[in-house]
Amino acid sequence: MRALRVLAWLVVAVVLPVAAVQAAPPAAGTERLSAALAQLGEYGETIYDAVKADNWSTAQRQGALARQRAAVITRQWPSTAGISAVEAALAAAIKDRRRDAALREANRLTLVTAEMASRFDPPIPLAVNRLDYLGRELEIWAEPNDQPRLDATVADIRATWERLRPGVAAKREGQLIAHVDGLVSRLERARSSSQYRTLAHELLDAVDRLETTLKKERR
Repeated sequence: MRALRVLAWLVVAVVLPVAAVQAAPPAAGTERLSAALAQLGEYGETIYDAVKADNWSTAQRQGALARQRAAVITRQWPSTAGISAVEAALAAAIKDRRRDAALREANRLTLVTAEMASRFDPPIPLAVNRLDYLGRELEIWAEPNDQPRLDATVADIRATWERLRPGVAAKREGQLIAHVDGLVSRLERARSSSQYRTLAHELLDAVDRLETTLKKERR
């Protein structure tokens, strides 16, 4: 399986919002790379929460940690160099205290790292991490009530949930399925900023339950 994953890195380019992954990382150390990417994604989420709370001192501290982690990752695994562009944009937004940009870049960092880590069979399926990212996107675009972006985000949530749904059904989690089905339907009917914010919060809570349900068992 490791050989297959390495081959996949050689032939597949992963297109991300600001960068593409083009080269294969070394076969040795892939577990460490996956763990490091996961940690960097957690920094992104912490920074997002800090910026949302206007806690710029925490955002700056966590941003410094993210910068150090990104530098180590890209130095040891040059194929992950696309992370640097995201981290640099985030650092600039934090420095200038540009709230909207900082929220977007922090959230983007969570997605970029999850996409890269997905090459190493992480314990949480990529689609779950993507739903987490999309829940935060709802919060971001609900503030200016940017309807085109909200519509696109909701459509992405629907598609991502449809990919996850069979796995949840296999766990016999009928109540959770019904809850998320209803949540997605309400999102598709939402129009006001307050509705999107409320539903975004519910979606992020549902993602926590999905993580527990779909977390892969390690032997």
